[in-house]
Amino acid sequence: MTTPIRRQYLSIKAEHNDALLLFRMGDFYETFDNDAEIISKDLDIALTSREMGKDNRVPLAGIPYHALDSYLARLVNKGHKIAICEQITNTEISSVKGLMDREVVRVITPGTIIEPSILNDKKNNYIVSLVIQNHIATMAFIDTSSSNIIEIIDIPSENLPLEIDRINPAEIISSDEDTIHINEFIITHSNESFSNSDNSKKTLLSHFNIHSLNVFDIADNDSQIIASAALITYLSKLHKQSATVISSIRVTNLSNYMQLDKQTRRNLEIYNGGIDGIEQHSLLATLDQTQTSMGARLMRKWIGQPLITIDGIKDRQKYVEMMLNNPFARNTIRNHLKKISDLERLAIRVKNETASPRDLLALKQSLQEIPNIKFVYRNDSGFENINAELIETINDCANEFELLEKAINEDPGQLGEGSVFKSEFNSELDDIRSIAQNARKYISKLEKSEQDKSGIKNLKIGYNRVFGYYIEISNSNINNIPDYYERKQTLTNGERFTTTELKEHEKVILQARENLIYLENSLFKALLNQISLSYEIILTNAQLIAELDVYCSLAHISQENGYIKPDINDTQNINIINGRHPIIEKSMGSGKFIPNDTVLDNQIGKMMLLTGPNMAGKSTYLRQTGLIVLMAQIGSFVPAEKATIGVVDRIFTRIGLQDDLFLGQSTFMIEMTETALILRNATQKSLLILDEIGRGTDTKDGLAI
Repeated sequence: MTTPIRRQYLSIKAEHNDALLLFRMGDFYETFDNDAEIISKDLDIALTSREMGKDNRVPLAGIPYHALDSYLARLVNKGHKIAICEQITNTEISSVKGLMDREVVRVITPGTIIEPSILNDKKNNYIVSLVIQNHIATMAFIDTSSSNIIEIIDIPSENLPLEIDRINPAEIISSDEDTIHINEFIITHSNESFSNSDNSKKTLLSHFNIHSLNVFDIADNDSQIIASAALITYLSKLHKQSATVISSIRVTNLSNYMQLDKQTRRNLEIYNGGIDGIEQHSLLATLDQTQTSMGARLMRKWIGQPLITIDGIKDRQKYVEMMLNNPFARNTIRNHLKKISDLERLAIRVKNETASPRDLLALKQSLQEIPNIKFVYRNDSGFENINAELIETINDCANEFELLEKAINEDPGQLGEGSVFKSEFNSELDDIRSIAQNARKYISKLEKSEQDKSGIKNLKIGYNRVFGYYIEISNSNINNIPDYYERKQTLTNGERFTTTELKEHEKVILQARENLIYLENSLFKALLNQISLSYEIILTNAQLIAELDVYCSLAHISQENGYIKPDINDTQNINIINGRHPIIEKSMGSGKFIPNDTVLDNQIGKMMLLTGPNMAGKSTYLRQTGLIVLMAQIGSFVPAEKATIGVVDRIFTRIGLQDDLFLGQSTFMIEMTETALILRNATQKSLLILDEIGRGTDTKDGLAI
């Protein structure tokens, strides 16, 4: 025989056998059997055991519920899938007898994390749904922590590794039929999520409550329909709220963007640089002076996906120039941006009802800065006659701010403590708080009265959930207890008692406490629902503020380092006068880097052959050219005295030596493979950067190459 709690656990575990089951029991999440042994080892916590039925000792390991997030991060990083099983019965407001109702409320995988303490606030946490048909790879992806839109791209299947590497997803889901070889990424096979196009279409129509998929421009594309529906189905199984938030699908046209392969990102040190490959020595670190998390994520996205449309580049240049030419206004706006929290992730947490009282306080404080930013723009003389649609489009959210200002305390504490809402927000809540407060004051008076009547100066009145309120007296005073005391509990060092008067006031306090918890939770949920009606407006604001933040950052860097606005055109010419390497210049300090010209055009020549001794700066010069072109095409100003840049469609690089022992490839084989890739994909508008190609073989063959 086994215990009821054991049977309940085994029943739930059977439905989630592929996950570690964290089973809520009071103030702990318990794990049993093999799960307990795994988390005991991976989290370095004690492994105990308990008898659950005759001759049946079961391994246990527990996690305090208030410390769950820190442990979750470690378990997810070790590649575990985690099922969170909660007590559905609320013990705070019900007198529960027998077994608690429990159910799995959420399953956590690397791509479905929404906890802010686990996420990197400067990176997106994408989950990708992948369908491959007829040599075309369709990717549907979303960051469930910061977006309500599924993005879709179609690419030739041979370009899949390149695009996967750019998106850098936390998790990829695919059907078993899709064979992909991307070893660095976590791939989940979810065959049941990938249905045929008819069933997938029904899933999407039902989810979005629409009659036609024409609104998303995917009605005639089976792969896009299947990939989108599979993503929603998978998320619905793991965490229904995350799927509920999804309100749209957007097909992205990659023809407007430059694709950067893994080698180019590495060789130009876009995200990581130096011998150690750390972010501090990268182009991202050089340009990113954003003040918000949304801005930091957008900066990363722009740097990894430069534009190849002249109009798009010039639109961005307009805003950078506007901010550069108005330094006082820019710095004032940046100070306001610094006070804005992560609106994207706040809006999503509000919508899926996982926001805390402090999240709503952060939302209120963030919304407060929007009118301040618009005031700077409208009243600074430097902005006269400048039409900044970006700033004007940001919604003031005056009603949402006013509601939060009226509702949330400046120090709201935890939900259920009675301190979330301001006085006069709700009269019933004020009355209950008053009753609870007066009752607690009475307990303090009662303690003093009992001390005086009994003559026991160290007499204390305390409380715990199991025994309620009690009078505690040490063993040294046990002979002095009054006759009307009723023994309640025996301790090692003393005794606990109660009285008729204490029991009567205990009922008042506990009833007030139950009412307080219930009403505060109800009011908070209602407030979340009311704010969530505006979550799409808040999300749009977040995206506009992120863009503004990036422009301010690029302008700030330009002023600090003497960058200039490049002339962007549709020629095949690159003319850079006194160009400088932005990353090295930053590490050396202003004025120490020796500038160089780069001229590539139809008159002088489309090719430059660079020779010289070791340590002369050849590789630096090559990378410098690529970085300046890339910076120009994200809309940034560039480190040069003057620059005219014809838009390039790709930047290819072949720099550095490395063997790949795992794939059995020599340096020379890698060189030839990467060079072949360049020759197959480069066009007349591509920029090719080759550093000592052929040095991986003997001199004669290298020279011939």
